[in-house]
Amino acid sequence: MRRHFCQKEWIGTGTGCPGRWWGPRPWGCSRKGCTWCLGTRFSGDIGDRGKIAPDDLAVPSQPQRLHHSLRQHRAALPAPIPPAASMATAGRGRHFVPAPAGPSRPVPPLPAPPRPARPLPFLPSLLPLRPRGGAMAFTLYSLLQAGLLVVNAIAVLHEERFLRNVGWASDQGIGGFGEEPGIKAQIMNLIRSVRTVMRGRMAARRALKAVLVDLSGTLHVEDSAVPGAQEALKRLRSAPVTIRFVTNTTKECKRDLLERLTKLGFDIAENEIFTSLTAARNLLEQKQVRPLLLVDDKALPDFTGIATEDPNAVVVGLAPEHFHYEMMNKAFRLILDGAPLIAIHKARYFKKKNGLALGPGPFVTGLEYATDTKATVVGKPEKTFFLEALRGTSCAPEEAVMIGDDCRDDVGGAQNAGMHGILVRTGKYRPGDEDKINPAPYLTCESFPEAVEHILGHML
Repeated sequence: MRRHFCQKEWIGTGTGCPGRWWGPRPWGCSRKGCTWCLGTRFSGDIGDRGKIAPDDLAVPSQPQRLHHSLRQHRAALPAPIPPAASMATAGRGRHFVPAPAGPSRPVPPLPAPPRPARPLPFLPSLLPLRPRGGAMAFTLYSLLQAGLLVVNAIAVLHEERFLRNVGWASDQGIGGFGEEPGIKAQIMNLIRSVRTVMRGRMAARRALKAVLVDLSGTLHVEDSAVPGAQEALKRLRSAPVTIRFVTNTTKECKRDLLERLTKLGFDIAENEIFTSLTAARNLLEQKQVRPLLLVDDKALPDFTGIATEDPNAVVVGLAPEHFHYEMMNKAFRLILDGAPLIAIHKARYFKKKNGLALGPGPFVTGLEYATDTKATVVGKPEKTFFLEALRGTSCAPEEAVMIGDDCRDDVGGAQNAGMHGILVRTGKYRPGDEDKINPAPYLTCESFPEAVEHILGHML
């Protein structure tokens, strides 16, 4: 009688059919209808775990392996259990084991490992994902990064000259100017904000080399110094940075301003001061025009040598004595005849001992409205003003910081030029000013001494 080894008994798993014999027949089960053993009878190929021993010898001394690929042995094996019987006896041990790889059953190739995503050469920070469809997809964060890069590239192309050519002047809300800017100004405000943020990230990685300091409202208010400002300036001079003092004042010439600062105890050299009057004089010499000067009489020495007879240009600064109907009407007629309008700055107001006072900005805006023209602004917050102040310092805008009390003219203008901006709560500062510009100031401090402490402790 032919018997077959139980598969689980043969491979030594420690288990087998319940009817296995441990004595004289260790090679198989004595039960002819053993359902356990029937589950190990195969037709065709079986793997290394399925071993069948022949029963040609009555009592073989050693079980012999029967290779499944030999035809004569395969023919001697019983027929396979039909699928119906296998399903009928499900759960009782009758099952089929898949045949091993061979000529009749080739080995399926292993799936190729997923290809690692490579960043695009022109967008190194983006990691494309390759899903099953083969199309390239981006995560939401990567798309946002790409959008920021595109916006920054657009902002680089749209500089001041281009904006003026298309009629998008800087006083229409760009960089935080204007209460209710139009849609064009809002778009450019967003573009410049993104550019400023990206420049700020670059500046954070570079060492600070220059500090620009506003004068009126930051170091002093008229004839009174801000408490602790003199000592803070001395500490700042001990640091390896270049210091420049920038101001929009048009009430006095540079010489008178220097005398005032010296009396207040500030150690400042004349070549360290850069005023909007100096910027206006440089522009007049460049254009070779004869200006009608609407400035304070104390500021006239800074225009010595500039011809003013038969004017063909209008220059507006802070001139309370000259802002009357006759002079404003004269300027109005000159502009209608084609004279360029040059604004030394467009500050809305400034700080006096008895409170805030109107600046030249409202008068410049009135002339613009009446003549349907746009003024050329030379002082803060113009980008060219800050870049001119840095000339000779061997310092890039990303390596400089501006300290001032005016959120728009000082901080907003400096950040638009690529610098850091620190706002101080002295001078013309009013609560909530830090929320009026976009992006917000790099830092807001109580006063100039606190700003100096931050620079010495965190920016050098």
